[in-house]
Amino acid sequence: LVERLADTADTERRARKKLEGELAVAKSIQMSMVPGNGSFVKELWDWRVEAWLNPASAVGGDLYEVIPLSRGRFLAAVGDVSDKGVPAALFMAKTISLLNFLAHNKDGDLISITAALNQELCRGNDACMFVTLVMVLVDKETGRVEMINAGHTMPMQRYSDQLPHLWNGETIAPLGLYENVELTTEFLQIPEGGSLVLYSDGVTEAFDVAGEEFGEQRLLSLGGRPH
Repeated sequence: LVERLADTADTERRARKKLEGELAVAKSIQMSMVPGNGSFVKELWDWRVEAWLNPASAVGGDLYEVIPLSRGRFLAAVGDVSDKGVPAALFMAKTISLLNFLAHNKDGDLISITAALNQELCRGNDACMFVTLVMVLVDKETGRVEMINAGHTMPMQRYSDQLPHLWNGETIAPLGLYENVELTTEFLQIPEGGSLVLYSDGVTEAFDVAGEEFGEQRLLSLGGRPH
């Protein structure tokens, strides 16, 4: 019995070590799919774009993307796939691959990008997974932003001369759930010295050791700090 238990424990240790190795490789592959492997800083004309991603587990469903486009524009996106772990990571990989292709194929047309992305994510989606996604198309010269928010957290607008606030425009349904979604975009302006913060609920729904949620008010407090 002792020998059998020892053999079983040894087998479980080897299996666990193999799984940990596979998850480490999966995490490396997943992080390679976002700009900067999860830590991204880039100057685009007079704009500074920064992004950071740190999955809570080995692999997860959060994503971001920054895509330079023609005519002095760029597209930035932040998303969050339903569920956790490997299934979410696979759906995340599918989403980000499609987004990259469609952003160039549709030349930054947010309505066309979103419609095609939603159709592809709905195709064969028997697991009923979905992704919340906010995309912004930024004109680098004017600061004018076209945005579409598919059920994602509300972006925070920051200014150089007033307090920050959470955007309160229209949203659409998350992508991958319904084939026929009514699509609408919103417009806003990022003034000189201001910024737009896109984030996932991994920020606002984080808990400290006392079980207290970080929340939107703390986010706004951070956004109100001097530059």
